[in-house]
Amino acid sequence: MRQDRRDDAVFNRHSSLRPAVMKSRNLLLWLLIGLVLAPLSASATCRLPIPDGGDETYIPSRANVFGNIQRVELPYVFVIDGQTHHLEKISISKITEIYSVYGGDGPLSELKPKLQVWVWFANCKRPKEGFPNAAYFQIFSTDPTDRARLDREGRIVSVPPR
Repeated sequence: MRQDRRDDAVFNRHSSLRPAVMKSRNLLLWLLIGLVLAPLSASATCRLPIPDGGDETYIPSRANVFGNIQRVELPYVFVIDGQTHHLEKISISKITEIYSVYGGDGPLSELKPKLQVWVWFANCKRPKEGFPNAAYFQIFSTDPTDRARLDREGRIVSVPPR
């Protein structure tokens, strides 16, 4: 009498290989997911602007705050956020200079109300507690009446003629 070999794993390739094939498919799927997410995690690092622009291929992280200075009480600057319209208290105790969008730098003493500013926090993240520390502080101009037109993201759309 002939033995039914459908239940015999040695002779039934599909059933004997199924667990190995499933494991390798799962491994391949996770590998593909990892390859897709790797560039995203690399771009998630904090990239502060480079004074005077740097290499044109360098793209800094988005500013944490853009808006207008309401008042300056060193070592703090109070900025009205252009998106949320909330008042932000930002510590500038860890920086020594401010930078202009045109590339120049200047002392903290040039900060005054109504200046248009962009601020990057330390590690580009808002702390869970306390006030954020500015890692990079950028102004449009030292003249409060000199203003750039911005889009919703705080990017400069146009500048006034000089």
